[in-house]
Amino acid sequence: MTYISEYLTLEEYRCDCGLCTGLPPDFSIADMHYPYTELVNIFDSVRATWGQPIPVSSGYRCPHHNKEIGGSLCSVHVFGLALDCDMPDAYSVGELYSMMEMDFPNLRIGKYTQTGSFIHFDIGYLINPRASKNWKMGVRWYG
Repeated sequence: MTYISEYLTLEEYRCDCGLCTGLPPDFSIADMHYPYTELVNIFDSVRATWGQPIPVSSGYRCPHHNKEIGGSLCSVHVFGLALDCDMPDAYSVGELYSMMEMDFPNLRIGKYTQTGSFIHFDIGYLINPRASKNWKMGVRWYG
């Protein structure tokens, strides 16, 4: 297993469609740069505070895979700046969501308890120009 940060593995982060190289075109493990460092630092901080593993089911997605799974046309995953964190149940989703909301008020965070048990978070507000007016700091949504 290859780690790209203290807690995030390359396998969790990379696109798993099997048709692409699996990573954003400008991403390099050996020379990781901003804004990727921002994303993984936030994940590591969340994970350290949570105190137990947080499996990541989706990080970067190539446009083909994103479309194939029904992702939004303007998904931040396509830029490699989003993570979906799987949780065992709705209660855990709520607890992690509350912690993240308090510790990282600028993050865009989606809480999903009806279409699974996971939290999506991203730093889409760092992408310029913005592909969506919703890519603002502190946006919250529920699914």
